[in-house]
Amino acid sequence: MSGWRPDASLLPPQRPANASMEQLLQYVPKGGTAWLAFGNSGVTEMLLNWAHHVIQRGYSRQMVIAAFDETLLLSLHERRLPAYNYTGALPITHFRHAPHLFHRMGYLKADCIRLVLETGRDVLVSDSDVVWVGDPLPLLTELMQEGATVGASTDCLDLDS
Repeated sequence: MSGWRPDASLLPPQRPANASMEQLLQYVPKGGTAWLAFGNSGVTEMLLNWAHHVIQRGYSRQMVIAAFDETLLLSLHERRLPAYNYTGALPITHFRHAPHLFHRMGYLKADCIRLVLETGRDVLVSDSDVVWVGDPLPLLTELMQEGATVGASTDCLDLDS
């Protein structure tokens, strides 16, 4: 995926590196769903794969990737992918071994979700390793019509757990 470039005609206009969440979500109607993923340069390949599949689902103008480091931010901008600038909030190095930094990342993810919600949009949050092979919005819309306000999932693949 490192050489992959999305079809620019499918993407929203390029925004500056310091664009607000409101600017990045300009093409998502109020009450619509923004597709959101997070990461640093260590997961660039997975995030490009995520973006590729979101674009294939027809949601290229509704997606944003929050970039935790400048290397990822530049990579996303080179491809004209919508990127929220979270650079400087975490160290560039791999930090899963440091619980306080992993917790900081969790806080930053929650803060970014808050920023989306404050724009009046719903948000579909994905880990960087998610591959969307189908459109989840019809099911999510049905669940919201039945009264759901929050949905959750897990990476747990053991149904007996």
